[in-house]
Amino acid sequence: MMESSRCTIRQSRLRKRLNRWCRLLLKKKNDKNRSPREKKEIIIGVVKGMTNKQIAEKLCLSAHTVITHRRNIAGKLQIHSPAGLTIYAIVNKFVDINDIKDSIYSREE
Repeated sequence: MMESSRCTIRQSRLRKRLNRWCRLLLKKKNDKNRSPREKKEIIIGVVKGMTNKQIAEKLCLSAHTVITHRRNIAGKLQIHSPAGLTIYAIVNKFVDINDIKDSIYSREE
């Protein structure tokens, strides 16, 4: 029992280090363009049915940052549901409707 808890602690520490390194590697000189790009990627992740944690891992962010971005997006656009974000993303050509269908069908299998 003690061994498994040690492994979990080690994994947690490694995950935190990896996330920190990812953020450092992805940090660019022009951070002004980074935030809108992240928000667009978060919308795409929500549309594809990803969880906050999955989106965070994909973008090398913390889950808290993803939640904050989602809250800001919802407030700014006045869209508070994943369905509303999906419509917004399709209308603004963030995603293709076929990509959404593919991600839905791949989850059902």
